[in-house]
Amino acid sequence: MNLLLCCNVHNGFSGTNKRIAHNRDKINSSINKTIGAKGKTMKKKIVQIRNALFYSLVAIFIILATLVIWNRPWGLTVPFYSVVTLAIAFVALSVVLIVLTAILKEARIQKIFFILTAASAIGIPICIILHNLVYALFIHWFGSDFWLRRYGVNDEPYFFITAVIILPALFILGALGSIVLIILARLRKNTTIKKK
Repeated sequence: MNLLLCCNVHNGFSGTNKRIAHNRDKINSSINKTIGAKGKTMKKKIVQIRNALFYSLVAIFIILATLVIWNRPWGLTVPFYSVVTLAIAFVALSVVLIVLTAILKEARIQKIFFILTAASAIGIPICIILHNLVYALFIHWFGSDFWLRRYGVNDEPYFFITAVIILPALFILGALGSIVLIILARLRKNTTIKKK
């Protein structure tokens, strides 16, 4: 008797669930019809903003890399506060790039390249700060010749190599992958427009 009652109750709920799902689908389709064009326009604007932020991030990376590698580019003396301002803008643009990429519904590979670019950009200043902090703390705790005795170098090697070699390489890899995917998306868009 209880088994029969459970089956009847279950069937009643499943019918209710089907009606709820049907109503939800009707509401979603009417919303998509009403806001469909606006939603596509909004996504297009977010993609354009994200791409502009991405190109700005690449430009700032090139400027900062030039200042680090070539101390006085073209004989110019760059004030320290300008470099710090660029570094802060670099990190801020990276955070916004990650947020916008997470919001957008895109192919997984595209998200991976954009997030790789932004995450490595955020990691560079973090590793620079950690490098200096670890270097100073270990000298304070273990003496000024700690790094030379322990590793045969005068500097902390791990965060330094990560900040100077690994993360910039990941940034370049992510940026190149993102640029290729942006170009491919434009080519697909142009061929779709021509077919219509």
